[in-house]
Amino acid sequence: LTARNVKNHKQNAQTFSKANYFLIKVLQVNYLPQPSQRATTTMSGLESYVNNTVSIITADGRNFVGTLKGFDQTVNIILDESHERVYSMTAGIEQVVLGLHIIRGDNVAIIGQLDESVDSKLDFSSIRGMPLEPVVH
Repeated sequence: LTARNVKNHKQNAQTFSKANYFLIKVLQVNYLPQPSQRATTTMSGLESYVNNTVSIITADGRNFVGTLKGFDQTVNIILDESHERVYSMTAGIEQVVLGLHIIRGDNVAIIGQLDESVDSKLDFSSIRGMPLEPVVH
């Protein structure tokens, strides 16, 4: 956006002599896809994950793993047989059992399908790692 002070222009000085007014000119506008198009794109990507094991990273830095049972247009997630993986530099990864769990869509940062054959071979008690920081906007 650009703005110019109308008071300083001679042609408008008589009309706007006692106050400053600004004219706004729009140089460029970029539109996001319509909400219905965004939801369709996201939903079509998640449909292939239904009834599969997924790992979800949330905006507050938490990691949830479970079977994706469902989602809606705002990407609210339903996980079954889920657990949270809590990372620490001093102890191994703690897995907190949650069972059936719902995650709000506005808190979902990343969703990915988990390879269960690789995941089952990991020794979580020997893995150390820094907890994730929250997403900063």
